[in-house]
Parts: sequence; structure tokens; C-alpha cells
Amino acid sequence: MRLRALPLLLVLTAADYALWDWSIADGHDIVSLVAGLTLLPLAAATLALLAVGAARVLSLVLERPSAHRRGRRGQIAGGRGTDRTNVGRAGTHAQAQAGMSPQTPAPTRPVENAGRERSSRRLAA
Repeated sequence: MRLRALPLLLVLTAADYALWDWSIADGHDIVSLVAGLTLLPLAAATLALLAVGAARVLSLVLERPSAHRRGRRGQIAGGRGTDRTNVGRAGTHAQAQAGMSPQTPAPTRPVENAGRERSSRRLAA
């Protein structure tokens, strides 16, 4: 949901409520029925957008990065997409077990199907 729609939605909800209240007070049955039927979905959408906005503001206040930002930060810090939180002097646990230092590049797998087309189970669309 976009937060840009929130002011417009608030105005529409307030206008619908004012129309409903006026039509009930003056005895306009059809107008009050239509305004009353549209008021509930507008109010629900407004409350949902307010909740999303409050959650976004709360996340900005707490400065807790999302998983997407953590992954991106790990890519930038690690260079090759590795997360630097578990890299120490001896490198990762897997590198230490393999007897590799952090400066040693990881071995690459040989390309077996270089000239052939890879089989895929996905449907071509």
C-alpha cells in the first residue's frame, strides 16, 4: 500500500461520514443508505493505511533494518555477497575446516555442460 493515498483516503472517508450524517439527520433515505454502505470499506482502508504508516514510522524510529537491507549491507561489506558477521581472522568455519585462509579464493566448480543446453523443469512461457 502506498502512503501517498492516505491523505486522499482520509478526505474521502471524512466526506462520506459527513454526507452520511447529514442524510440521516435530514431524512434522505437513499443517500444515507449509499453513504453508509461505502463508509465501512473506506474506514477499513483508512485504518489499514494508518496502521501501515505507523509501522513504518516505528521501524524508522527503532532503526531496525529489514532483511533486504541486511542482505544488501552484507553484500556491500563482503564484496562477494558474504556476510561479514561470521568472518574472523581464520575466515568462516567452512574455510577453517578446509584449511583455507580468508585471502584464498574459493575453488570454482568445473563447467560440465558448457556447450549443452541445461535441462529445466520450468515451463517456457
